Amino acid sequence: APMSRVMKGGLRSQGFIVRAGGALNKHRFFSTSLSVDQLKGETVGVCVSGGLDSRTVSSRLQEAGAKVIGFCADLDQPDEEDIMDVKTKMAPCGVDTFIVDLKDDIAEMAFEVIKAQARYDGGYWN
Repeated sequence: APMSRVMKGGLRSQGFIVRAGGALNKHRFFSTSLSVDQLKGETVGVCVSGGLDSRTVSSRLQEAGAKVIGFCADLDQPDEEDIMDVKTKMAPCGVDTFIVDLKDDIAEMAFEVIKAQARYDGGYWN
């Protein structure tokens, strides 16, 4: 049965440390491209929205023999009436999905972006 807990404070507070191209604490993290078949027997974390792409990728990975764990960031998205619906959408795929509460993290980062006058992809504000 899919896990039903919501992570507060992001992945770091749960004992995971994520570094781009680096290591996921106590777990292997691949930073190079692999074929789906090479993931047989591995546990794979996938960022999911509950949409067609998330379900298709998760199902394909499981067919190849990988264990899939889903992660969805709760940023208080206006297009999601209930963020827990993502778990419901992923459940038929057999994916345990964690909703990671990142509202405070994204708000803090927004202030850093404004202070740095950062621009996205060629100079526009998003």
